[in-house]
Amino acid sequence: MCAHLDTSTLSSLPFYAADNKVTVVNNRGMECLSKLKDVDDDETRKHVAACIRYLARSGALTVHSVSRCLSSPTHASEHCLALSAAVDSNPSPVPDDNHYNMIHRGDACAILKKMVQKGQDDVQTMQHCAAAYRYLSRNDGNEARMGEEWALNMLITVLKIEGADGPDGETQRHAAGALRNLSVDENNKKTIMNPSEGGLQQLFNVCEITKDPETKRHIAATLRNLSIDDTNESTIAETAVEERTGLKIIIDLSVKEEDAETKRHAAASLRNLSFDPKHKEAIMEQCDSIQDILDLCGSTDLETQRHAAGLVRNLSFDEKNQQQMVAKGELMSLLMLSRSSDAETQQHAQCALSADALTRGAALPVGAGEERARRPDREHAHSEPYGRGHHH
Repeated sequence: MCAHLDTSTLSSLPFYAADNKVTVVNNRGMECLSKLKDVDDDETRKHVAACIRYLARSGALTVHSVSRCLSSPTHASEHCLALSAAVDSNPSPVPDDNHYNMIHRGDACAILKKMVQKGQDDVQTMQHCAAAYRYLSRNDGNEARMGEEWALNMLITVLKIEGADGPDGETQRHAAGALRNLSVDENNKKTIMNPSEGGLQQLFNVCEITKDPETKRHIAATLRNLSIDDTNESTIAETAVEERTGLKIIIDLSVKEEDAETKRHAAASLRNLSFDPKHKEAIMEQCDSIQDILDLCGSTDLETQRHAAGLVRNLSFDEKNQQQMVAKGELMSLLMLSRSSDAETQQHAQCALSADALTRGAALPVGAGEERARRPDREHAHSEPYGRGHHH
Protein backbone atom coordinates (compact mmCIF):
# COMPACT_ATOMS: atom_id res chain seq x y z
CA MET A 1 0.00 0.00 0.00
CA CYS A 2 2.80 2.40 0.89
CA ALA A 3 5.16 0.85 -1.64
CA HIS A 4 4.20 3.34 -4.33
CA LEU A 5 7.80 3.54 -5.54
CA ASP A 6 9.18 0.52 -7.33
CA THR A 7 12.80 -0.59 -7.10
CA SER A 8 13.68 0.58 -10.59
CA THR A 9 12.49 4.11 -9.82
CA LEU A 10 14.46 4.21 -6.57
CA SER A 11 17.62 2.88 -8.15
CA SER A 12 17.60 5.73 -10.67
CA LEU A 13 17.68 8.43 -7.98
CA PRO A 14 21.05 10.04 -7.11
CA PHE A 15 22.25 9.21 -3.61
CA TYR A 16 23.20 12.80 -2.80
CA ALA A 17 20.13 14.65 -4.10
CA ALA A 18 17.51 16.36 -1.94
CA ASP A 19 15.04 15.13 -4.59
CA ASN A 20 14.95 11.89 -2.63
CA LYS A 21 13.13 13.72 0.14
CA VAL A 22 10.67 15.10 -2.36
CA THR A 23 10.20 11.54 -3.63
CA VAL A 24 9.34 10.31 -0.13
CA VAL A 25 6.79 13.08 0.43
CA ASN A 26 5.24 12.82 -3.02
CA ASN A 27 4.93 9.03 -2.95
CA ARG A 28 2.97 8.41 0.23
CA GLY A 29 5.90 8.33 2.59
CA MET A 30 4.02 10.67 4.95
CA GLU A 31 1.09 8.27 4.82
CA CYS A 32 3.35 5.50 6.10
CA LEU A 33 4.43 7.72 8.99
CA SER A 34 0.84 8.73 9.70
CA LYS A 35 -0.13 5.09 10.16
CA LEU A 36 2.43 4.87 12.95
CA LYS A 37 1.36 7.98 14.86
CA ASP A 38 -0.84 6.09 17.34
CA VAL A 39 1.72 3.44 18.30
CA ASP A 40 2.59 3.02 21.98
CA ASP A 41 6.21 2.09 21.40
CA ASP A 42 8.64 4.81 22.51
CA GLU A 43 11.33 3.87 20.01
CA THR A 44 8.94 3.96 17.06
CA ARG A 45 7.60 7.36 18.11
CA LYS A 46 11.12 8.70 18.35
CA HIS A 47 11.99 7.47 14.87
CA VAL A 48 8.75 8.77 13.34
CA ALA A 49 9.49 12.22 14.77
CA ALA A 50 13.06 11.98 13.50
CA CYS A 51 11.85 11.07 10.00
CA ILE A 52 9.72 14.21 9.78
CA ARG A 53 12.57 16.27 11.17
CA TYR A 54 15.03 15.04 8.57
CA LEU A 55 12.57 15.21 5.70
CA ALA A 56 12.14 18.90 6.51
CA ARG A 57 15.79 19.83 6.96
CA SER A 58 18.66 20.29 4.51
CA GLY A 59 20.54 17.16 3.56
CA ALA A 60 19.84 14.18 1.35
CA LEU A 61 18.48 10.70 2.07
CA THR A 62 20.12 7.62 0.62
CA VAL A 63 18.11 5.61 -1.87
CA HIS A 64 18.63 2.40 0.11
CA SER A 65 16.94 3.82 3.21
CA VAL A 66 14.06 5.32 1.23
CA SER A 67 13.53 1.96 -0.45
CA ARG A 68 13.47 -0.02 2.80
CA CYS A 69 10.96 2.26 4.50
CA LEU A 70 8.60 2.60 1.54
CA SER A 71 8.74 -0.91 0.16
CA SER A 72 8.28 -2.73 3.50
CA PRO A 73 5.22 -1.19 5.18
CA THR A 74 4.80 -4.15 7.54
CA HIS A 75 8.24 -3.41 8.99
CA ALA A 76 8.05 0.37 8.69
CA SER A 77 8.59 0.93 12.41
CA GLU A 78 11.87 -0.99 12.21
CA HIS A 79 13.05 0.95 9.18
CA CYS A 80 12.14 4.42 10.49
CA LEU A 81 15.49 4.51 12.25
CA ALA A 82 17.34 3.81 9.02
CA LEU A 83 15.38 6.48 7.19
CA SER A 84 15.81 9.09 9.92
CA ALA A 85 19.55 8.46 10.19
CA ALA A 86 20.23 8.47 6.45
CA VAL A 87 21.15 12.12 6.00
CA ASP A 88 24.04 12.73 3.63
CA SER A 89 26.99 14.69 5.01
CA ASN A 90 26.74 17.20 2.16
CA PRO A 91 23.95 19.73 2.78
CA SER A 92 21.42 20.10 -0.02
CA PRO A 93 18.48 22.53 0.05
CA VAL A 94 15.02 21.08 0.48
CA PRO A 95 12.58 22.81 -1.87
CA ASP A 96 10.02 25.03 -0.16
CA ASP A 97 7.19 23.20 -1.89
CA ASN A 98 8.27 20.00 -0.11
CA HIS A 99 7.75 21.74 3.23
CA TYR A 100 4.43 23.03 1.95
CA ASN A 101 3.33 19.55 0.89
CA MET A 102 4.33 18.04 4.22
CA ILE A 103 2.03 20.49 6.01
CA HIS A 104 -0.84 20.90 3.54
CA ARG A 105 -0.97 17.37 2.11
CA GLY A 106 1.18 15.17 4.30
CA ASP A 107 -0.48 15.58 7.72
CA ALA A 108 2.85 16.48 9.34
CA CYS A 109 1.26 18.57 12.11
CA ALA A 110 -1.21 15.82 13.04
CA ILE A 111 1.66 13.32 13.31
CA LEU A 112 3.82 15.69 15.36
CA LYS A 113 0.91 16.49 17.65
CA LYS A 114 0.54 12.80 18.50
CA MET A 115 4.29 12.47 19.03
CA VAL A 116 4.28 15.38 21.50
CA GLN A 117 1.22 14.16 23.35
CA LYS A 118 2.49 10.60 23.72
CA GLY A 119 6.25 11.09 23.86
CA GLN A 120 6.70 13.73 26.54
CA ASP A 121 8.86 11.45 28.68
CA ASP A 122 11.46 11.00 25.94
CA VAL A 123 13.95 13.83 25.48
CA GLN A 124 14.96 12.83 21.96
CA THR A 125 11.37 12.62 20.74
CA MET A 126 10.74 16.15 22.01
CA GLN A 127 13.93 17.37 20.34
CA HIS A 128 12.91 15.85 17.02
CA CYS A 129 9.39 17.30 17.22
CA ALA A 130 10.61 20.80 18.08
CA ALA A 131 13.19 20.68 15.27
CA ALA A 132 10.60 19.45 12.75
CA TYR A 133 8.25 22.29 13.67
CA ARG A 134 11.09 24.77 13.30
CA TYR A 135 12.19 23.57 9.86
CA LEU A 136 8.62 23.43 8.54
CA SER A 137 7.80 26.89 9.91
CA ARG A 138 10.49 28.49 7.76
CA ASN A 139 8.20 28.24 4.74
CA ASP A 140 6.12 31.42 4.61
CA GLY A 141 3.16 29.49 3.23
CA ASN A 142 2.95 27.24 6.28
CA GLU A 143 2.56 29.45 9.33
CA ALA A 144 -1.22 29.95 9.15
CA ARG A 145 -1.95 26.26 8.55
CA MET A 146 0.47 25.18 11.27
CA GLY A 147 -1.25 27.52 13.70
CA GLU A 148 -4.62 26.06 12.79
CA GLU A 149 -3.31 22.53 13.33
CA TRP A 150 -2.12 22.99 16.92
CA ALA A 151 1.57 23.57 16.22
CA LEU A 152 1.72 26.54 18.60
CA ASN A 153 -0.06 24.67 21.36
CA MET A 154 2.34 21.76 21.00
CA LEU A 155 5.39 24.03 21.00
CA ILE A 156 4.21 25.77 24.16
CA THR A 157 3.61 22.34 25.69
CA VAL A 158 7.16 21.30 24.79
CA LEU A 159 8.56 24.42 26.46
CA LYS A 160 6.61 23.62 29.62
CA ILE A 161 7.78 20.00 29.97
CA GLU A 162 10.25 19.83 32.82
CA GLY A 163 13.40 17.94 31.86
CA ALA A 164 12.49 17.72 28.16
CA ASP A 165 15.31 19.99 27.05
CA GLY A 166 18.38 17.81 27.53
CA PRO A 167 21.82 19.06 28.57
CA ASP A 168 22.52 21.18 25.47
CA GLY A 169 19.22 23.11 25.38
CA GLU A 170 18.35 21.76 21.94
CA THR A 171 14.61 21.33 22.50
CA GLN A 172 14.08 24.87 23.78
CA ARG A 173 16.26 26.27 21.01
CA HIS A 174 14.21 24.61 18.27
CA ALA A 175 10.86 25.39 19.93
CA ALA A 176 11.79 29.05 20.34
CA GLY A 177 12.93 29.18 16.69
CA ALA A 178 9.61 27.72 15.53
CA LEU A 179 7.62 30.20 17.64
CA ARG A 180 9.70 33.01 16.15
CA ASN A 181 8.80 31.96 12.63
CA LEU A 182 5.13 31.32 13.36
CA SER A 183 4.70 34.62 15.23
CA VAL A 184 4.73 36.59 11.97
CA ASP A 185 1.10 35.46 11.45
CA GLU A 186 -1.57 37.62 13.10
CA ASN A 187 -3.73 34.74 14.31
CA ASN A 188 -0.69 32.94 15.67
CA LYS A 189 0.20 36.03 17.67
CA LYS A 190 -3.20 35.82 19.35
CA THR A 191 -2.62 32.19 20.30
CA ILE A 192 0.79 32.94 21.80
CA MET A 193 -0.66 35.90 23.70
CA ASN A 194 -3.69 33.91 24.93
CA PRO A 195 -3.36 33.71 28.75
CA SER A 196 -5.01 30.29 28.84
CA GLU A 197 -2.22 28.91 26.61
CA GLY A 198 0.53 30.58 28.61
CA GLY A 199 2.79 31.05 25.60
CA LEU A 200 4.06 34.54 26.44
CA GLN A 201 4.67 33.60 30.06
CA GLN A 202 6.63 30.54 28.99
CA LEU A 203 8.77 32.55 26.60
CA PHE A 204 9.77 34.83 29.45
CA ASN A 205 10.32 31.87 31.79
CA VAL A 206 12.69 30.20 29.32
CA CYS A 207 14.44 33.49 28.59
CA GLU A 208 15.20 33.88 32.30
CA ILE A 209 16.68 30.41 32.82
CA THR A 210 18.39 29.55 29.53
CA LYS A 211 22.11 30.02 29.04
CA ASP A 212 21.85 29.39 25.30
CA PRO A 213 22.39 32.60 23.28
CA GLU A 214 20.54 31.26 20.23
CA THR A 215 17.43 30.50 22.30
CA LYS A 216 17.48 34.03 23.69
CA ARG A 217 17.88 35.36 20.16
CA HIS A 218 14.78 33.53 18.97
CA ILE A 219 12.77 34.67 22.00
CA ALA A 220 13.85 38.28 21.46
CA ALA A 221 12.72 38.05 17.82
CA THR A 222 9.38 36.53 18.86
CA LEU A 223 8.79 39.35 21.35
CA ARG A 224 9.63 41.84 18.61
CA ASN A 225 7.00 40.29 16.33
CA LEU A 226 4.40 40.29 19.10
CA SER A 227 5.13 43.91 20.05
CA ILE A 228 4.27 45.17 16.58
CA ASP A 229 0.58 44.79 17.52
CA ASP A 230 -0.29 47.62 19.90
CA THR A 231 -2.98 45.51 21.59
CA ASN A 232 -0.19 43.29 22.96
CA GLU A 233 1.97 46.03 24.46
CA SER A 234 0.62 46.12 28.00
CA THR A 235 0.53 42.35 28.37
CA ILE A 236 4.12 42.02 27.16
CA ALA A 237 5.38 44.81 29.40
CA GLU A 238 3.51 43.70 32.52
CA THR A 239 3.90 39.89 32.36
CA ALA A 240 5.97 38.94 35.39
CA VAL A 241 8.56 36.25 36.08
CA GLU A 242 8.97 36.26 39.82
CA GLU A 243 9.79 39.93 40.57
CA ARG A 244 10.87 40.92 37.06
CA THR A 245 8.47 42.31 34.48
CA GLY A 246 8.55 41.46 30.81
CA LEU A 247 9.64 45.01 30.17
CA LYS A 248 12.67 44.60 32.45
CA ILE A 249 13.62 41.33 30.74
CA ILE A 250 13.49 43.04 27.33
CA ILE A 251 15.55 45.99 28.62
CA ASP A 252 18.22 43.58 29.86
CA LEU A 253 18.22 41.73 26.53
CA SER A 254 18.90 45.02 24.76
CA VAL A 255 21.68 46.30 27.00
CA LYS A 256 23.31 43.26 28.66
CA GLU A 257 23.36 40.55 25.98
CA GLU A 258 26.46 40.35 23.81
CA ASP A 259 24.73 38.84 20.78
CA ALA A 260 24.17 41.61 18.23
CA GLU A 261 20.97 40.13 16.79
CA THR A 262 19.42 39.69 20.25
CA LYS A 263 20.16 43.32 21.08
CA ARG A 264 18.66 44.39 17.76
CA HIS A 265 15.37 42.57 18.31
CA ALA A 266 15.10 43.73 21.92
CA ALA A 267 15.74 47.34 20.90
CA ALA A 268 12.95 47.04 18.32
CA SER A 269 10.60 45.71 21.01
CA LEU A 270 11.46 48.58 23.35
CA ARG A 271 10.88 51.05 20.55
CA ASN A 272 7.40 49.59 20.02
CA LEU A 273 6.57 49.44 23.73
CA SER A 274 7.71 53.05 24.21
CA PHE A 275 4.87 54.18 21.98
CA ASP A 276 2.54 53.81 24.98
CA PRO A 277 2.82 56.81 27.39
CA LYS A 278 2.73 54.64 30.53
CA HIS A 279 5.60 52.52 29.23
CA LYS A 280 7.78 55.56 28.63
CA GLU A 281 7.96 56.15 32.36
CA ALA A 282 8.32 52.44 33.12
CA ILE A 283 11.29 52.09 30.74
CA MET A 284 13.05 55.00 32.40
CA GLU A 285 12.37 53.55 35.86
CA GLN A 286 13.33 49.96 35.12
CA CYS A 287 16.57 50.45 33.19
CA ASP A 288 19.57 50.35 35.51
CA SER A 289 20.83 53.56 33.97
CA ILE A 290 19.47 55.85 31.29
CA GLN A 291 23.01 55.79 29.95
CA ASP A 292 22.39 52.18 28.88
CA ILE A 293 19.62 53.37 26.56
CA LEU A 294 21.76 56.17 25.18
CA ASP A 295 24.65 53.75 24.64
CA LEU A 296 22.45 51.73 22.28
CA CYS A 297 22.48 54.74 19.98
CA GLY A 298 26.21 54.22 19.56
CA SER A 299 25.85 50.60 18.44
CA THR A 300 27.93 49.56 15.44
CA ASP A 301 24.91 47.61 14.17
CA LEU A 302 22.95 49.98 11.96
CA GLU A 303 19.53 48.46 12.65
CA THR A 304 20.09 48.50 16.43
CA GLN A 305 21.17 52.12 16.17
CA ARG A 306 18.04 52.87 14.15
CA HIS A 307 15.74 51.28 16.75
CA ALA A 308 17.60 52.98 19.59
CA ALA A 309 17.14 56.34 17.90
CA GLY A 310 13.43 55.55 17.49
CA LEU A 311 13.24 54.61 21.17
CA VAL A 312 14.88 57.86 22.27
CA ARG A 313 12.56 59.71 19.89
CA ASN A 314 9.51 58.21 21.60
CA LEU A 315 10.86 58.70 25.12
CA SER A 316 11.69 62.33 24.38
CA PHE A 317 8.02 63.19 24.03
CA ASP A 318 7.82 63.23 27.82
CA GLU A 319 9.23 66.29 29.55
CA LYS A 320 10.48 64.38 32.61
CA ASN A 321 12.30 61.91 30.37
CA GLN A 322 13.84 64.75 28.41
CA GLN A 323 15.32 66.27 31.54
CA GLN A 324 16.91 62.97 32.57
CA MET A 325 18.31 62.25 29.13
CA VAL A 326 19.67 65.77 28.62
CA ALA A 327 21.42 65.48 31.99
CA LYS A 328 23.12 62.31 30.72
CA GLY A 329 24.30 63.88 27.47
CA GLU A 330 21.41 62.90 25.19
CA LEU A 331 21.79 65.99 23.01
CA MET A 332 25.31 65.05 21.99
CA SER A 333 24.19 61.52 21.04
CA LEU A 334 21.27 62.89 19.04
CA LEU A 335 23.40 65.47 17.26
CA MET A 336 25.73 62.71 16.13
CA LEU A 337 22.83 60.54 14.98
CA SER A 338 21.23 63.46 13.15
CA ARG A 339 24.24 63.31 10.82
CA SER A 340 23.94 59.57 10.29
CA SER A 341 24.26 58.18 6.77
CA ASP A 342 21.04 56.22 7.45
CA ALA A 343 17.99 58.33 6.58
CA GLU A 344 15.67 56.70 9.13
CA THR A 345 18.15 57.08 12.01
CA GLN A 346 18.71 60.67 10.99
CA GLN A 347 14.96 61.33 11.01
CA HIS A 348 14.49 59.81 14.48
CA ALA A 349 17.31 61.91 15.91
CA GLN A 350 16.00 65.10 14.34
CA CYS A 351 12.50 64.41 15.67
CA ALA A 352 13.86 63.79 19.17
CA LEU A 353 15.78 67.06 18.99
CA SER A 354 12.57 68.76 17.83
CA ALA A 355 10.76 67.32 20.85
CA ASP A 356 13.41 68.82 23.10
CA ALA A 357 12.94 72.14 21.30
CA LEU A 358 9.16 71.87 21.79
CA THR A 359 9.54 72.08 25.56
CA ARG A 360 11.35 75.32 25.02
CA GLY A 361 8.44 76.75 23.01
CA ALA A 362 9.41 75.78 19.46
CA ALA A 363 6.88 74.40 16.99
CA LEU A 364 6.81 70.66 16.36
CA PRO A 365 7.58 69.80 12.71
CA VAL A 366 5.14 67.72 10.67
CA GLY A 367 5.80 63.99 11.11
CA ALA A 368 7.83 64.44 14.26
CA GLY A 369 5.63 62.38 16.59
CA GLU A 370 6.26 58.94 18.09
CA GLU A 371 6.94 56.04 15.75
CA ARG A 372 7.08 52.23 15.93
CA ALA A 373 9.04 49.45 14.27
CA ARG A 374 6.56 47.64 12.05
CA ARG A 375 8.62 45.07 10.16
CA PRO A 376 8.27 41.51 11.53
CA ASP A 377 11.19 39.12 11.63
CA ARG A 378 11.48 35.44 10.77
CA GLU A 379 14.37 33.02 10.72
CA HIS A 380 16.20 32.35 7.46
CA ALA A 381 17.09 28.79 6.53
CA HIS A 382 20.74 29.66 5.98
CA SER A 383 21.08 31.03 9.52
CA GLU A 384 21.58 27.58 10.98
CA PRO A 385 24.83 25.59 10.89
CA TYR A 386 24.78 22.10 9.46
CA GLY A 387 26.69 19.10 10.74
CA ARG A 388 26.24 15.38 10.92
CA GLY A 389 25.17 14.31 14.39
CA HIS A 390 24.56 17.90 15.50
CA HIS A 391 21.15 18.75 14.13
CA HIS A 392 20.81 22.26 15.54
